[in-house]
Amino acid sequence: MVSDESLFNGLKTHNSGAFEWLVDRFEGPLFRYFYCEHRDYHRADEQVAETLLEFTKSVHSMEGTSEQLAGFVFGIARNIRMRHWRHQRTQNANEQNRVEVDLLVDPRPCLSAQVEERDQIDQILGLIGQFDDQLRDVLLFRFVEGFRLQQISELLEVPLGSVKSHIHRGIAKLKQLLDEKNEHHERT
Repeated sequence: MVSDESLFNGLKTHNSGAFEWLVDRFEGPLFRYFYCEHRDYHRADEQVAETLLEFTKSVHSMEGTSEQLAGFVFGIARNIRMRHWRHQRTQNANEQNRVEVDLLVDPRPCLSAQVEERDQIDQILGLIGQFDDQLRDVLLFRFVEGFRLQQISELLEVPLGSVKSHIHRGIAKLKQLLDEKNEHHERT
């Protein structure tokens, strides 16, 4: 088996096998990261492709070890998300009276259990998507992508104590919102 370090070095020398590994490793996590922001499958796919393309253009300048790869890739993703957010804000200012309805369609057939699980995940991602950027990023990186606290601290350039505080506050806020939603459902 090839080590992460040799794959990392392969990325720097533009080895095609290393790039296949990169896509396998980061395509899903990046998709979830972008999808949580706007809940649009096609747009998330485009942003993943844009992130991987920008990574391939800048990997030769990356310093460090394979342990810092996730931080580097998600740093690029954060920049792309901010660029798209600025573009969207400008576009919305120009089209204030336009109303859009996004239909969320998964082309894959699914069983009822998968639908129920997906609804729960969508509900939680929707709630997390309403949080401020830093809180949302901390929760996504920790619970969706499984990053260690220290990795999140380095990636977001915030103290470790702040990461822990965001996680605690985010969990409490999610619990409160879910409880309120369940109470509302029970009344109706």
